[in-house]
Amino acid sequence: MIQTWDTEHEPLQFRQTYRLYIPKELLQVGANTLRLALPPHPYGDDARGLAIGWDYLALSELRSPAPEPIHGRMVYLGSTIQAGADNFSLNSGMIAHIPAILQWLGIAYSGNTMRAVYWSDVQQRQPPALQRQMLETYRDLNMTVVSNRLHTGGIQLQGDELPDDAKANLDQFFQEFGTLFQYHEIDNEPGLFDRSKAVVMAVAKHVNAIKPAHVKTTAPGWAYWETGGEPEGWERDLDHRRDVETLTEVTNGHSYGSSYNDFRGGSFIENLRTYGDRVDDGFPKEFLVTETGTNDHHAEANTGASQPHAAEFDRILRAHIAVADRVMQHAVFAGGYSLLRQVEEWETHDPMDLELYPGVDGEESRVQTFRRLALAYATHGKPLPYRYLNPDALRYKTVYFRAVDTSTLAALPGSRGKSDRVLLNFVNFETTPQTLKVAVTLPQPGQYRGDRMGAGTTYGSATTPVALTAAPEVSLEVTLPPRESVQYILSPTP
Repeated sequence: MIQTWDTEHEPLQFRQTYRLYIPKELLQVGANTLRLALPPHPYGDDARGLAIGWDYLALSELRSPAPEPIHGRMVYLGSTIQAGADNFSLNSGMIAHIPAILQWLGIAYSGNTMRAVYWSDVQQRQPPALQRQMLETYRDLNMTVVSNRLHTGGIQLQGDELPDDAKANLDQFFQEFGTLFQYHEIDNEPGLFDRSKAVVMAVAKHVNAIKPAHVKTTAPGWAYWETGGEPEGWERDLDHRRDVETLTEVTNGHSYGSSYNDFRGGSFIENLRTYGDRVDDGFPKEFLVTETGTNDHHAEANTGASQPHAAEFDRILRAHIAVADRVMQHAVFAGGYSLLRQVEEWETHDPMDLELYPGVDGEESRVQTFRRLALAYATHGKPLPYRYLNPDALRYKTVYFRAVDTSTLAALPGSRGKSDRVLLNFVNFETTPQTLKVAVTLPQPGQYRGDRMGAGTTYGSATTPVALTAAPEVSLEVTLPPRESVQYILSPTP
């Protein structure tokens, strides 16, 4: 249970049942000890803001094999890939970089979610053939997609409906690409960008009328702005937002730094207030976040963190992993918000030369944090049996091994995207180096080939080609620096 309170506002309660898959291989016949502990601060000893209240703890025996190694709750991570911070043009060189980017971030092949920024006001810079190529690339990497289309600025309604040209634009977009995305975001920060509530509602109604069944109409990326729009300040008003939410299947909300926890204008608090003063087991509606993250100025305050900027990014991602369903970091290439350094010449640039956007003042990069959390929480598929070969060395250490067979995931709705990859994730949450030795049983005996993704300042230095022979068990040893992670991305060889 997360409970918020202060001396000026009403208390709010958010309850969520969190679940943890415990592999049978980690249990022994007879007595077993389950140790519960608050996680340490990743960059210091200060425990403020880390308090957890337990309602109850229960253990349940699985009657059939688990389809997913659940780690708290099902959550999907992602981002947006665009040519630059304010550059929404598409080119084939940038699209060719997508597989490397998503593998490096640790989110490929598992049904994680990318935002395709296809607003109609930039469509002249986005040839339809390249839009399709980008969406098909996401499909081939087994990624779900949230699209957007109609730029609502300046639209004049005909009665309470969109004008014919706006309807035609949406109709054509869904006819061309409707099988290649799973969510459609109806607007972006409507108060901040001075949009009309009536127009936003008209967009939602038309999308609902034309969309295929597999596409979920998604609320605007709320900024909860207290001024602007028509009527003035409507985006901050609960009743106005509720009117829009009644027309959508999925809610949304943007956040940066620590804004998500602001009592007025914070995405978590505002969305919680939408449902009254108490939510009993997670939000009643799927919560998709099309923008979140930090920039070079956001830093954790008053905790004594040794890396305050890295800590702030870690905190905002963990906060969303706890309560949201699909979470997209603002954008991979976005100035001070970036995960990777800007590429200047896409058509001639080698994906192996992609570079980390460096951490502030020598702190850890956002990619290091993003990968650590993606590998721990956002890789999906049937769990593979494994055992630790050095259990005594790892006792009571906050390390994690996660092995999944993504071929067991259902095909993506609409696009029918699938994956054959096996993902083996090694994660170290400790502040000291840790060595994990595991024996993991792969889906079948034989040869596997792929990549080992680890630490490195470029994609090339972080990637090592690997070939493994499984019997079907294979033994691996990985030494992880503090807060680092390694992922093996494997395909069976015919």
